[in-house]
Amino acid sequence: MYTTLSKTTCGSYIEGKKQELTEKQKQRFLSGTTIHEVHRLLGTAFQYPVEWGILVKSPVPTDSPKKSTQERTI
Repeated sequence: MYTTLSKTTCGSYIEGKKQELTEKQKQRFLSGTTIHEVHRLLGTAFQYPVEWGILVKSPVPTDSPKKSTQERTI
């Protein structure tokens, strides 16, 4: 799933609807930070069923994707 997210272009879907993108927009992909946030969200979402005894173990992997750090010029 994380590999698929890393190949997803930014702005592909807005409010669940697929968007038409320009060539320049097609070259921008989701950042590592965005994918890391998805991982955190899934981890939290599956934590509750484990606590409540609905699931034995969380299906979310323990290794989280790395956040991307880019130095900005000012």
